[in-house]
Amino acid sequence: MLRKKSEAECTLGEMQAMKEAALGWTRRIERRVRVALIVAGGGLLAFNLARIIRAPIGDFHNHWQLGYNLLRGASLYPSVAECPSHYSNPYPPFWAMAHAPLTLFSAHVAQIIVFLPMYIGSLSLLVWTLFHLTRGHLPLDGQRQFWAFTIAMLVALQFLSRDMAECGVNIGLVALAWFAVYAWTRHRDWLGGASLGLAIALKMTAGLFVPYFLWKRQWKIASAAILFALIFTIAPVVVRGPTRFATDLSEWFDVLRAGNTGNPSIGVLGPEPIGNFALGPALARLITNGPVATSEPVTTNLLSLPAKVASAVIYFIKLSLLLAFACMIGRSVGDRRTLAVVYECAGVSLLMLLLSPITWGHHCVGTLPALYLICATAFYYGGLPRWMLIPAGYVLLTLIFNRAIVGKHLSFVMTGYSIVTWEILALLVLTLGCRSLAVRRQAPVPTPSR
Repeated sequence: MLRKKSEAECTLGEMQAMKEAALGWTRRIERRVRVALIVAGGGLLAFNLARIIRAPIGDFHNHWQLGYNLLRGASLYPSVAECPSHYSNPYPPFWAMAHAPLTLFSAHVAQIIVFLPMYIGSLSLLVWTLFHLTRGHLPLDGQRQFWAFTIAMLVALQFLSRDMAECGVNIGLVALAWFAVYAWTRHRDWLGGASLGLAIALKMTAGLFVPYFLWKRQWKIASAAILFALIFTIAPVVVRGPTRFATDLSEWFDVLRAGNTGNPSIGVLGPEPIGNFALGPALARLITNGPVATSEPVTTNLLSLPAKVASAVIYFIKLSLLLAFACMIGRSVGDRRTLAVVYECAGVSLLMLLLSPITWGHHCVGTLPALYLICATAFYYGGLPRWMLIPAGYVLLTLIFNRAIVGKHLSFVMTGYSIVTWEILALLVLTLGCRSLAVRRQAPVPTPSR
C-alpha cells in the first residue's frame, strides 16, 4: 500500500515537473517572439528612414510646398495649370500654416528631421491614451496588454506602414481626437475641446466627433471644439492678411464644391481611384458606371444605375448607417468613464473613414483604436461571442490579400472590390458587438426584493 502511494506521488511529482518545464519553455519562446517583434518594428522604422534619406517619399513635399506658398503669398489651392504635379489640396488653410515652420529647411531635410519624432510621438500618445481609457474596465496584465496592442498593430500594419511616408501625421490626427476624448472623460472639457478643435482645423474629418458630443448632450466640449476649430482655422489671417485669407477660404470652398458633381464616381480629386476606401466611392464602383483610370481594374458593376439614382442610393445608405449608429448608442452618458463611451468613440473613428469623401490607406490608421479594443475585450473576457467570428474572420482574411503575399496584380484587383472598406464596416460591427458584450457583463445584477 505504501509502495503504491509512493509511486503515485512520484508520478504526480513528475507530471508537475513536466508542466513547469513546458510552461518555462513556453515563456522563453514568448519572450523571444516579443523581442523579435519589437526588433522588427524598429527595423521597419529604420528601413523607412533610410528610404526618406535616399529620396523624399509620400505627399510630404506637397504639404511642405503649401507651407512655403503660405509664407510667400502664393495660392494654397493652385489650378491644374499652375500645379504640374496635379496635386489638388483639399485641406483647410491651417494645414499649410502647420507646415510653414518646416520651410526653414528644404522639403527633403524637413522630412528626415520630422519622421521619427512625429511618428513615434504620435503613436505613443495614441497608445497612452487608449491604455488610460481602458485600464479601469479591461485590466490586463503586462503580457496580455502587450499582445492586445501588438495584434492590433499587426492587423493595421499595412496602414501604419503607409503612414510612415507621411511621417505619421494621420496617426497624430487620430491621437489628437482621442486625447480630446480622454480629457473629456476627466472633466477637462476645454482641454479636450482645444485638442479636438486643433484636429478639426487641420483636417475636417475629425469634426464628426462634434455631432457625437452634441447627440450625447455634451454641450461644453462640443462648443469648445467648435470655438477652437474656428480660432485655429482663421489663424493664417495673421500671415496672409484679411484680403488674401478671404481668397484662400473662397478657393478652398471651390475645391470642396468641385466634388459635388452629381456623379458619385467623380469626387474632389476627379474620377475616384480604387485607392479611395471611403464608403461612397466603394458603393459607386458597384452600382453605377463611371470614369476610371485606364491603368485600374474595372470591378463588376452590379446595377449600372444612372448617376443621379446612384447618388440618392448612396446618400440613403450613408444616412441610414449614421442613424442606426446613433440609435444603437443612445443619448445618455451617465458616467463619462464608462467603457461603453470608449467603444462608441472607436465607432466614430471608423465612421469618419467611411463617411469621409477621401479615405486613403494611410488614413486607415483610424482603425487602430477599434482593433485594440476588440483585442483587449477578447483577452479580458477570454474570447468573443461566436457570431463575431464571422466579421473577425473577414478582417483577418483581408490580411492575406497583401501585395507581398498575393502579388501586385491580384492585390490591385481585390483593392478594386474595396475589401478594405468592407473591413472597416466589419470592424464597426465588431466594435458595437463588444460594446454590447461589455455593457451586459458590467451591468449590476439586480438584488431580489424580500
